[in-house]
Amino acid sequence: MANSSNDNTITFSAPAPVDAYYRGRRTQYPIGALLLDAWRRSDLPLGRFVSALGYRNLAGGCRAFDAWLAHGAGLADLLRKLQQSPWAVSAASLDEALNASADQRAAEQRAAAEAAFRPMVQARPELSRPTAITFFALLGGPRLFTRLLPEDVADHSEADQDALVAAFARDFATRYNGQIPFFGGITGYLLFTTFGERPWLFSTEGVRVAQVDERPVGSAVIRV
Repeated sequence: MANSSNDNTITFSAPAPVDAYYRGRRTQYPIGALLLDAWRRSDLPLGRFVSALGYRNLAGGCRAFDAWLAHGAGLADLLRKLQQSPWAVSAASLDEALNASADQRAAEQRAAAEAAFRPMVQARPELSRPTAITFFALLGGPRLFTRLLPEDVADHSEADQDALVAAFARDFATRYNGQIPFFGGITGYLLFTTFGERPWLFSTEGVRVAQVDERPVGSAVIRV
């Protein structure tokens, strides 16, 4: 929804939650709703609207416009052109829409990460990057040194969790002779049981040491 203040500056307040629609295009982001409102105020077809904003390549302008609608992010040049056009909005409205969209994207990314999370134990590599990333990927990537655990492992006793890690440590040491393919030696093992919580670090012998601020490498596909 847009309105004019006494100095004729357009202000914009996107509804929450956002579900804006205009002429066949829809967005769920506040910045997308702001752009749809600017287009609506122009009363022009989209191609003529982006042309009026200053785009010579109309297809490129339409793609830039649609990217903001679909992702809540895009090329800053489109916003710069909008703010130099007759359909500009107040700087405060633009900042509010951008910040709200960034918060929404962050929440979506966290929700996706939480949905994808699986409890796991992972060998902790000596190197931060593989020495041959293409061969590493071809041979299975992180699954070479990862094992998925039961979904309810967080509810298991500490002794049961320790036994799972110790079993993996024994198996892994036998399979790769104390090395992680393309990552050098093993510096320990990491136990991830709950999304958003710090993992437990275990020694190379599979003994629980402390919680640390580390993340799993890639995704895992080996299940016990």
